[in-house]
Amino acid sequence: MNDFVSKEQKEQILAETDELHEMQDKTETEEELSLIPRVPISDLNPVMPEPSITVDENIFDSGLTLLEHTLPDSNGVVYVDFVVDVSNIDFDDIVLLPLFAEMLVRGGTDRKDAVEFSHYAKANTGGIEVFPIIDEIVETDDKGGYVVPDGKHFVSKIVVRTSCRTSSGGLGMFNVIKELIYDSKVDNKVSVVETLRKMIDDMEDQMQTQGHVFTTYRINSKNSLPGFIAEQWKGLTQLFNLRRALAGNFEELKTRLLLMQDAMKRGHRNGMVLSITGDHQAIMDTKSAIQIFVTDLLPTPPQLTGFPDFRKVEHPWVPKALHVMEQERKISVANEAFLVPTLLNHVGRGGILYDQGDRVRGADVVALHLLSGYYLYDKVRFSLGASQAWAELDVDSGSVVYQSEYDPNIKPTLDIYDEGASWLFSQLDGYDTLPAKARGAVVGTIGSIDGAFLQPSEAGYKSLLQYLKQDRREYRQKWRDEILNTNPEDILDFVRRLGAWDKESNVIITDGEHYRKVEDAGLSFTICHSTGQGCHDGSHDDS
Repeated sequence: MNDFVSKEQKEQILAETDELHEMQDKTETEEELSLIPRVPISDLNPVMPEPSITVDENIFDSGLTLLEHTLPDSNGVVYVDFVVDVSNIDFDDIVLLPLFAEMLVRGGTDRKDAVEFSHYAKANTGGIEVFPIIDEIVETDDKGGYVVPDGKHFVSKIVVRTSCRTSSGGLGMFNVIKELIYDSKVDNKVSVVETLRKMIDDMEDQMQTQGHVFTTYRINSKNSLPGFIAEQWKGLTQLFNLRRALAGNFEELKTRLLLMQDAMKRGHRNGMVLSITGDHQAIMDTKSAIQIFVTDLLPTPPQLTGFPDFRKVEHPWVPKALHVMEQERKISVANEAFLVPTLLNHVGRGGILYDQGDRVRGADVVALHLLSGYYLYDKVRFSLGASQAWAELDVDSGSVVYQSEYDPNIKPTLDIYDEGASWLFSQLDGYDTLPAKARGAVVGTIGSIDGAFLQPSEAGYKSLLQYLKQDRREYRQKWRDEILNTNPEDILDFVRRLGAWDKESNVIITDGEHYRKVEDAGLSFTICHSTGQGCHDGSHDDS
């Protein structure tokens, strides 16, 4: 069998490729687009579809909040999310939150070593996952529309996610949760070292396979306090911190982890939320176990004063976080290139469109859906060969970020980002009603919000996050209404913002060979080698 193409076959392939590019670049008329079968906007559900929720903010007079999400059927399984406030933890230690969460699961307990606890958890649950969340509490204007918050009001929690068969009654599952929170050996040296190594390996792999996640965090860290905090414990800064922790003094690390555990355990119960998801019978079957968990298993916390409502009161991390962020800004740069051993690139560019207090509308997401689904798809994915390309809005910071993944190019992609606002303008200028592509973007935006049918565990968790962020149903419905009622002027207003954004920055994940092409093209980035322990400790070069 011949593994090589002939000269004639190669010429035919090139000719067909040119023909495809010519067809792709051809601008369809409105008449041609109208012939494509589409879901009309009028057929979309105008009401936000959500599971029913019952809230008891002082169950059994304990101070703990119970959320019940009742679904039609959960096949004899109840899904549980248990949330504990960690705002008592010192801000300096938030970079250790992912490690701390892992150690709650992997460290064993006072009575069970790591292996025994793992078997114990598997015998009583359908699996267990622990992770931190730090998320902005939503801010709205007097009409219930989302506005860019000041970044000083957010929730900080540890979440334990698990499930069990209701035939077991659920008491074993709740015992696992109690032991995990209150009895875990977070200072188990063997487990700490193993966990650090695994987390480092995982993040190094993710930098190559999901690089857009890290570039997005890095860009948003320059634009808001919540973005800065998120990058500290989920972005590239976290990778550098993990390496420093592994190479550093274990006794110091041990002390910090124990202090974090003590801060979490002493917190008031009004910082705890127990979210239960299942069908009516599943929830009823676990009622007695819930009561035993809340009234008997959970220790009485030493903190007598409840946590404040962080929507009304600044989070205690804010003063130190603002100081650290300002110190970082003094040495940060607009354009950064992170070098990793990769064959393809992740190319991000972001900027601020909205200032604090500015209204952000659902129509803005429609504009980005239009930009992503047509312009970036055609120009970056189809024409340049990237795996994917899109633009997304971060309401918490008022910023927009362009992203590409598995991209063979850098400079051409950045050039295409430059023309995004002009392309959007060309699609809407002169129209009194939405053209076909924009109507398709409305449908696509609603589809991305509603998504596929959520599994019970995900439906309950999504509702839990909305409760923690104080994101009310009426806010979300107003956002949906704005999407459905998008008009050309809404999108053109967004275009004007996009074309004049502020604090532009570019962050790329690439390798040395690709970066040399960037230099040859006359672009300037600060290089940071991903194998170091930081970008500002002598492990970087300036270009």
